[in-house]
Amino acid sequence: FTIWGLNNFSDQIGAVNPYLAKNINIMKGGYDASNDDITGGIVDITGINGNTNKAGFNLYLNNQTVNGMIELPIQNKSALVLAFRQTYHNLFDASDFGKTSTRFPTSGNQSYSVKPDYTFRDLNLKYSVQGENGDLFYVSALASDDHFQYQYRQDWNAYALNQENMEENIQLGGTAFFGKNWDNGSRTNFKTSYSTLMSTYDRY
Repeated sequence: FTIWGLNNFSDQIGAVNPYLAKNINIMKGGYDASNDDITGGIVDITGINGNTNKAGFNLYLNNQTVNGMIELPIQNKSALVLAFRQTYHNLFDASDFGKTSTRFPTSGNQSYSVKPDYTFRDLNLKYSVQGENGDLFYVSALASDDHFQYQYRQDWNAYALNQENMEENIQLGGTAFFGKNWDNGSRTNFKTSYSTLMSTYDRY
């Protein structure tokens, strides 16, 4: 399914969880009907199907997010993969902005304060069944949320200016796939997909 590039406020958080990427193919542009109606650049990402032999767990921490993935085999033929990312603290520290007060000879006292708030999270879920002859069935789903807002206040003598901005991008996507290998060497694939991006911007 199509993954829309989230307009997140941290360049270090990508739209795709790296734990789920098995193969990445970058195409620059100019395609036939096999690539739907896309004419610009395409990043085609093939995801993992999960380990059908043993359970696995991965966890990665940096100074911004926690990233984890769980693989659970089911009867040695199928696997369930759950991956998640979450910012575990506010990426923009309000103390970095502080509150300052400066006296200007002609304008009097002036002060300002900024209170930022930023949250990013996403969740991936995939269940796949692998047949002995190379048949493959899987259902995959994605939900992600990127939310940023800040409150700004400026005081100047007897006047006060208050402003609050908020931007939120919510992405949902899912696909169901079935591929079968035939005895004559041919292969048939069926796939249905859905994706949407809902963006909200408020200023008041």
